[in-house]
Amino acid sequence: MKGHVRKRGSTWYVVVELPRTPDGARRQKWIPVGPTKKAAQRECARIVDELHKGSYVEPTDVSLAEFLTKWLASHQTSIGAGKTYYRYEDICLKYISPRLGHIPLAKLSPLEIQDYYAWEMEHGRRRGEGGLSAQTVKHHHAVLKKALAQAVKWRLIPYNPADAVEPPRPVQQEMNTLDRTSVDALLEELRGRRLYAPVVVALTTGARRGEILGLKWRDLDLDKATLTIRRSLEQTRDGLRFKDPKTKKSRRTIALPDMTVKVLNAHRIEQALRRLAAGDVYEDNDLVFPNPSGGFWKPDSFSSSFAATA
Repeated sequence: MKGHVRKRGSTWYVVVELPRTPDGARRQKWIPVGPTKKAAQRECARIVDELHKGSYVEPTDVSLAEFLTKWLASHQTSIGAGKTYYRYEDICLKYISPRLGHIPLAKLSPLEIQDYYAWEMEHGRRRGEGGLSAQTVKHHHAVLKKALAQAVKWRLIPYNPADAVEPPRPVQQEMNTLDRTSVDALLEELRGRRLYAPVVVALTTGARRGEILGLKWRDLDLDKATLTIRRSLEQTRDGLRFKDPKTKKSRRTIALPDMTVKVLNAHRIEQALRRLAAGDVYEDNDLVFPNPSGGFWKPDSFSSSFAATA
């Protein structure tokens, strides 16, 4: 196939010569490019090359906002309605679409994406003035890049414009860790409270909040002093649910120090007494750290209680 450039009004077009019809009539495809001849010539060379290779993708009129909505729907079927999906949804619908959603998917450029990142870092906060952190904008980049990669697979666009964009680099902050004196002071402050046992487990195993709140007594072997992580309790808009570990490494068995074994044995006895006192109203879900009635201890509630105490 052959192609050339032509100008109509203020716009330059790539004109592709298509195979003639069965009766010999000439066929052309006019593809708008922009206001400069040089850009049209570059685009013409690319389109003709892709036509010869069979990799040319027909430009689509769908907007970025429309595409992101369809991508989110397809993505939800593969990962479910968990926290990850809702984070993607927030980024797409509350941030990317309001700023870039009007742009046709096929015309989204790396420069427009780069400008979006700069704007969000300057003005992106939804509550109050100021911009988003570099780490947050980097998350936006990861989601947009993943979505546009799917658009390439669906043959809606020929290449991923996010590949040509450098996301901001977050500033590495030094982590503040507790020394032995601070740990002892924290545990002394929590002793006798509901937070004491789960915080001891967190400090001595390195398990995450959701992993600790998702523990069941059958995951513990206190005679052998081990704890096995098999699930995590996740809080989403739809409520609470158990989530399987993401990787084999996340599903692990941890050796418990003597102190933790003693604390958990005492905690088990206290829990059994509370269950007897509550009678039929107690929900027996085999949870190591339930709420007072035996149900799920919400992760956000756990964090709020800890923040108010620590």
